[in-house]
Amino acid sequence: MAAQIFSAITVIIVGVGGCVAYFWGANKLVDLIFPSRGVAGAAAIDNLRRQGLVRPWLFVGPAMIILTIYLIYPVVETLRLSFLDRGGINFVGLANYEWA
Repeated sequence: MAAQIFSAITVIIVGVGGCVAYFWGANKLVDLIFPSRGVAGAAAIDNLRRQGLVRPWLFVGPAMIILTIYLIYPVVETLRLSFLDRGGINFVGLANYEWA
């Protein structure tokens, strides 16, 4: 029991730490690629605009990937399997959709 609790706490700490590290590192990378400090005038404004375009995708991107894996993939796989036989090996086409 204690080993399971320790394992769960470890996974939570590593998961939260990984998320924090990802967002901190991604923000630092955006700041390095599009610096707004030490750049004059129009270039700084352009870099701030580019940062504003890229930064939201740093947060939305991982969520979209996870949603794709856990929501869309099962639908596509179920549709694909519906065209196979009971064992999931031989293609039977629309035979599974015939009225019994």
